[in-house]
Amino acid sequence: MNQDSGAQVQLTVRRQRKLESQPGLTEADEALVGVLDLYLERRSVGRVIQSSFIAEQCARYPELELDQKLPGLIGSIDALNGFADEQTDEQTAGFQSDSWENLVSKTLGDYQILSEVGRGGMGIVYKARQQSLDRIVALKVLPVSVVLDQQQIARFMLEAQAAGQLHHPHIVPIYSVGPEDGVHCYSMPLIDGRSLDQMNEAWQANKPDAMQSIRWMIQAADAIEHAHQHGVIHRDIKPSNLIIDSNNKLWVSDFGLARCRHADRLTQPGVIVGTRRYMSPEQASGNPALVDHRSDIFALGMTLFELLTGQHGRQKSSAWATVPIDSEPTAFNSQTWLIRRHHPDISRDIETVVMKAIAPDAADRYQSAAELSADLRRALNGHPILARRPSTLERISKWTLRHRRAVAASTAVFCVLFVGLLGATLLFARQRSELQSALVAADRHLLVANQNRDRAEAHLRRTRDVLDRFGLMAAEQLRGVAGAEHVREALVRDVLRYYEDDVRQAESKSDSPLQLAETHYRAAKIIEELGANRRARNVYRRALGHFNSHLPSASVQYRAALCRNSIAVLSAELGEFAAAENEYRVVLEQLPPIAIDNADRTRTLATVHGNYGLLLTSLDRTEEAKRQFHLAGELLPEHDLINTADALTAAMIFNNLGHLVQDTDLPEALRYNQRAIHVLRSVVRIEHGGELNTNATHEAVGALALNLNNQASLLVRLDRDDEAITAYRDAIVLFRSLVDRLPMMVRYTEELAITYNNYGRCLHRCGHDRDARSALQRSHDLLENLVRRRPDAPQYQAALDGVRKNLARTGEPIALQNQPQDQRP
Repeated sequence: MNQDSGAQVQLTVRRQRKLESQPGLTEADEALVGVLDLYLERRSVGRVIQSSFIAEQCARYPELELDQKLPGLIGSIDALNGFADEQTDEQTAGFQSDSWENLVSKTLGDYQILSEVGRGGMGIVYKARQQSLDRIVALKVLPVSVVLDQQQIARFMLEAQAAGQLHHPHIVPIYSVGPEDGVHCYSMPLIDGRSLDQMNEAWQANKPDAMQSIRWMIQAADAIEHAHQHGVIHRDIKPSNLIIDSNNKLWVSDFGLARCRHADRLTQPGVIVGTRRYMSPEQASGNPALVDHRSDIFALGMTLFELLTGQHGRQKSSAWATVPIDSEPTAFNSQTWLIRRHHPDISRDIETVVMKAIAPDAADRYQSAAELSADLRRALNGHPILARRPSTLERISKWTLRHRRAVAASTAVFCVLFVGLLGATLLFARQRSELQSALVAADRHLLVANQNRDRAEAHLRRTRDVLDRFGLMAAEQLRGVAGAEHVREALVRDVLRYYEDDVRQAESKSDSPLQLAETHYRAAKIIEELGANRRARNVYRRALGHFNSHLPSASVQYRAALCRNSIAVLSAELGEFAAAENEYRVVLEQLPPIAIDNADRTRTLATVHGNYGLLLTSLDRTEEAKRQFHLAGELLPEHDLINTADALTAAMIFNNLGHLVQDTDLPEALRYNQRAIHVLRSVVRIEHGGELNTNATHEAVGALALNLNNQASLLVRLDRDDEAITAYRDAIVLFRSLVDRLPMMVRYTEELAITYNNYGRCLHRCGHDRDARSALQRSHDLLENLVRRRPDAPQYQAALDGVRKNLARTGEPIALQNQPQDQRP
């Protein structure tokens, strides 16, 4: 299998933490500091087998005699940080296995381990070859020195899930998630580059252009803003997690300490996670409830400060110092952060941006990474920035807040003297002033209450939107992940319970029928997406009842028609065909009068005709089905298609028309298929041999690939084998792009395997046996991987048996099926 070198950037990262050079420390002392720093990092995210950890470090540094030094030092670190006592070696002996620490040259599931890349607190990273797709990847594996309790596994899986949901050009993507052969792991691209802390060491003698450092931080801020928009807080931004590849492009990596809004918190109160040198005061406090996206903005500012000055923002001691950050006497003295003292060529605007990003009070920082990125761009381009240095009045106000008691005591003394001097002459004036102040305060409190109410409603809407998007996405991505079936069932159950409770609460309130109807309709859509068809239909029916009880209008009738269409679709899926047909007929009576001169409602009417046609097709009422599809096609002509949803609807109509006539008129079926492909290409924006539009939705790309596969089958039946081979190749290119883009959605891997099988059979029919064997072997490898990942799905084993028979027909020895691709004749 040839590797698609243009589809990914090769990235090789050796993750090492940069230690501060301190006077009086020998190389042995600095190595010991590094060992203790690694222990604290691993200990912060889970339990550590001390004997295994000490053995591992003794093997790395035999000259340091660590077996004598480490036990006492580790005990001191545990006591200073409040860590619980470790389990005994006998209690954790079951987790000690040399195979985890020495995987080089071995095979782990679908991956052949080539070499070790680096080690960190959350795992070991290997360079590996993914055999089914014949590509080089980075494979992250949990180490043996970490006890695999449920919390540790959950944090490791959360890292993969947090990064897996993010698709951004500056965030290292996730290809797939294990476990593989019982080992928890996940794969990602292997990038050829170095981390910023490694590069910073090389810059000590020759600093790079400051503008380049700013451009890198703009890329990092854009990536972190994308993560925040998806509810993910990184919590460990630092130079060692920012990678620069050979094209000078920055990548954000290592989401091992990330926190997602949807997930249960794994960080307990009092436990500090992250790297002290770059963490914000609220993160260092050990209270996870105080940490939000603005902590990431602080870490970005600290990193930029370090890049511009060559100095660490905090010079105090080592990474395991137990002195709280907010108690450091000069930690946030504004004079400490004056970048121009270290680098006079830096503009005052850049200095102001960094000072705002690392403000000790989160409310004084940028409120989003997008704001930080925008101000850096303005400063880089010489435009005025939005950030402003605090005025004298603001500094006085903040000083007053920090010294409340002294100010309050001084004010009290002044008031006593003032009252004593003025006496009764000012009594009336004071009462009048108090009354006016009370009125002003009442007005202010009312205004604040209204603002809080509006803010709470906005947060509720945003929370619901995030739950809609992330709940569905997580449920879909967990489908097919080995070992995640119970997690997915619990997630779907919780999301269903939330929306059903939302419906019950709406009914208990005195909302209008229209508001109740909209709430029920929205909940029904989500429940339907989660696959609970019967429950979704019941909620749709309640929404329909509320719509019908409202005063009739075109918009209300339209929403009611949408409800009936959904009820009909679900009834058909539940096998209640008569009820489904009755609903379709009612919709087709009510919808046409209100769809005139309204493009959205006309498209909805076309969709209803198409759905009704599918029902009639399943009932073998072919002529009636054709009529419905033709009516749908007339309502939705190709030149009026403006979005992906319309294109998918039109393609479905043409595809089903082709299916109806293929047994009697193959050329006509091919013409319908070509119309469907034309429509889908208009939204995917790709011509034969052209480059795929990366903004196209995966549903549209998948539909185009499926129709190309159908076209190839029709061409084979028409004895047009050369054209069929071309169509199969185009379909394979599209399905491969989907597998690379969404590796956890197994249906695309299944479709790719089926297409390879059909392609191989066509090549064998044309006498191209060598190419046929290659295509069939690729299908075999993909299906074998699916069988290993989903042993509970018998259809994959049945398909694999069929491919093996096809391989046998081409003369491929069955004994070669498990031989690596590059070793086959």
